[in-house]
Amino acid sequence: MRTVQYTGEGITAEIVIGKATVAAGLLRSRLVDEGLRAKDDDALVHALRWTQYPALVAATQSGHIDLTDGGYIQAKEVTFMQFLELPEDLGMLWLDAVFAENPHWIFSAPPKDEEGNE
Repeated sequence: MRTVQYTGEGITAEIVIGKATVAAGLLRSRLVDEGLRAKDDDALVHALRWTQYPALVAATQSGHIDLTDGGYIQAKEVTFMQFLELPEDLGMLWLDAVFAENPHWIFSAPPKDEEGNE
């Protein structure tokens, strides 16, 4: 279990990340499927929607994100659009913790043989 703490850009956050359970893996798979089916005009946004966001939500066990304007987000319930609005350094800390706890969730290309075939 890891705790991400962040203060900056008018945000204070404390987010608890855990190791994957079967239920978390199913949630991640469901969110990946939803992300792949979403219609996004921007290919990079679309990739983030089905690769990183599902892992982030599925591995988050608890925590909060307090906004300067008085807003409050339960970390486990962060929407994709809210995630896009967070400071990048918070997003990277959060994702790093998710993948450190669950390295098997990192998408990677299949290995290639000596002739360059997958």
